[in-house]
Amino acid sequence: MLALLREYWGIESGLHYRRDVTMLEDATRLTVGESGHNMAILNNLALGLCLSGTSKNLASVRRNFDAHPFLALHLLISSCP
Repeated sequence: MLALLREYWGIESGLHYRRDVTMLEDATRLTVGESGHNMAILNNLALGLCLSGTSKNLASVRRNFDAHPFLALHLLISSCP
């Protein structure tokens, strides 16, 4: 039972914390049609791209991209086939 609880909270603390706190997903008020679902898809894409490098600290990566937006643009362009 304890292993199941640890596994659950490991997922909650990892991915869900990043989405809820860092990406402010819980604070969204997108309620028209599929807009909330579409925003979640874009957040997942952003998380995947941000965490594809060496750093696993999303807040640090976002601060770096805020300071150097051309790095973020380069990441998007280089990820395209």
